[in-house]
Amino acid sequence: MVGRPPRWSAHAIGSPRCPARASARGDGGTPGVRPAITCGRRSLVGDVRAGVEAQRAVTDDLIAGYRQIVVRAHAQGIRVYGATLTPFGGSTPYDDPAGEREAARQRVNAWIRTSGHFDAVIDFDRAVRDPAAPDRLRPALHAGDWLHLNPEGYGVLAAAVPAALFRHAS
Repeated sequence: MVGRPPRWSAHAIGSPRCPARASARGDGGTPGVRPAITCGRRSLVGDVRAGVEAQRAVTDDLIAGYRQIVVRAHAQGIRVYGATLTPFGGSTPYDDPAGEREAARQRVNAWIRTSGHFDAVIDFDRAVRDPAAPDRLRPALHAGDWLHLNPEGYGVLAAAVPAALFRHAS
């Protein structure tokens, strides 16, 4: 690559302020951004009551937030890459016996993967989930709480981002 690499930004969807910031300042506040990575907040799924209606509402809100960010970024010529939500099974505060939060996470991830709204999808879920227990992180990648990644886990996330997405970012 010749010259400076393109600027890019990553945003966590979930705060009611996130779409407003993206609208007011382009991508959420970083001038000169070309691509942006949107990352949903697992805590929104995990912090909301585990009832079916509550989880449906939070997934609807997350998807609506993603749609707003993508539409606003595309209007400014910014490509948007959607990143899937990583597993949280086994995490005491987030894992619920009925699996309603996991179902919500799966619903959001299915939308990210198949909606066609994003210019590309970065599948963080697939990168760090345990193939034997897909609702959990791989045992070697979590920081002891089945929710947060350790340094090796963050390295796996970084490796899951195709460099080619940023080579054509001008």
